[in-house]
Amino acid sequence: MKSKLFILCLASVALLGLTGCDMTLSNLTPGRVPENPSGIYTMSVKTHIQDGEVVAQSIQPQVVIDGVAHPMKPSNAGYGIYDFDYAMPKGQSEARYYYVLDYDISRKAGVKHEQMTSKLYDLRLMNRYVVTIDSSRGPVGAKIGVVGRGFSKYDQVVFDGQEIPTTFYSVNSLSFIVPPLPAGRNYSVSVRTGEGTLPAGTFMIDSASLKVLPEGFAMISGERAVMMVSIDHAAPSGGLPINIMTNVPHSVIMPEVMIPSGSRSVSVPLEAGTAGTGTIFVSAPGFREIQVPIQVSPKPEGMPEEGQPQWLHNQPNQDTYAVPGIPDAFNPNLHD
Repeated sequence: MKSKLFILCLASVALLGLTGCDMTLSNLTPGRVPENPSGIYTMSVKTHIQDGEVVAQSIQPQVVIDGVAHPMKPSNAGYGIYDFDYAMPKGQSEARYYYVLDYDISRKAGVKHEQMTSKLYDLRLMNRYVVTIDSSRGPVGAKIGVVGRGFSKYDQVVFDGQEIPTTFYSVNSLSFIVPPLPAGRNYSVSVRTGEGTLPAGTFMIDSASLKVLPEGFAMISGERAVMMVSIDHAAPSGGLPINIMTNVPHSVIMPEVMIPSGSRSVSVPLEAGTAGTGTIFVSAPGFREIQVPIQVSPKPEGMPEEGQPQWLHNQPNQDTYAVPGIPDAFNPNLHD
């Protein structure tokens, strides 16, 4: 049993880089820390008493930075944690350090002094980092700011693992447009620089609303109309694909459409086919589906072959007629 305990002790020493088994140390200082204006950085270590014979009041930790030893003080962060505020010399961006722990062990034979030493650590300052993104959620097409330090015009925001168009404002500010992705879930956001990738947080895409005009169609076979689809924000780079489907495919003919990048709307030409009643379903990535009712009636007897409504036949301007179900302002068949 004693031999197993000794082997376990040696394994712990190898893992933690320490020289004894009465105490262990946990380094709480990050390897990379953001550079700050004061140039002062807190080094922290947590001690763990493994032997009940260690005299707690005798524990005296030090941090040796670039060969100079500095005593550490108890931290407000919790029991057994010790801190030292290190002033990084001007012009220096990294330091090497290790911890030295002095303590006493009280045994029947008397009090024995012990010392243990940690492994060597590195502290590096970052002059490029992300502080936060302006918002943690929003709809597709929303402009989101990124605040940090050390940005350049070559940096790219990475959304869900994919680089997206990024606007550079200053060394402290970037922005991006929320790309067209499914709503209702969180996506990782980071900034890719020439030196690596900086995490920025997560972003929730909220479901947005499409606007469709008119709200319904009553058409005659052979007639044409226009449906307007719009969004609240400008479409992102690459445009916003609009998915338009119907449950009466023989009654209405529709092309594939996309809201162009930077635009907020698109016109969708419709052509009435055979008679039928159904629904047009309009959706886009990150947007709630809109349902638009449509009714296509047979062509009345006597209607001209070109599709002009009978009730406007023989008007002074035969090229001008109204398309049922759509406001005049959006009607492509009305001319001056």
